[in-house]
Amino acid sequence: MGKPAYVKEICAENRSVILTTESDDLLSGKILLEKANILSPALEGKKEFECFVKIRYRSKAVPAHVRLEKDHCIMSFETPQRAVTPGQAAVFYDAEETLLGGSYIAGVIS
Repeated sequence: MGKPAYVKEICAENRSVILTTESDDLLSGKILLEKANILSPALEGKKEFECFVKIRYRSKAVPAHVRLEKDHCIMSFETPQRAVTPGQAAVFYDAEETLLGGSYIAGVIS
């Protein structure tokens, strides 16, 4: 390829790996999460909320909006995040770094 390449997507169904040479192709503004585990009583009954989220253990928490659906969640980042990876945890916090809940990343929404 002549320059660095990045894995953009793995398609298990057809056994393929999609590569990109553009780092910006790895940015995601909206992701699909599995059903969330909400731990905060303050969020009971809410269908949407603002929070800070970590998508990697050592990453900085970033602002996001979460919409809870019956069997999944949609999360929109205030600023697109790099290399969001299905299977990793998305952990929700409030502004004081109190744990609100979390979910597993199911995929990126284009």
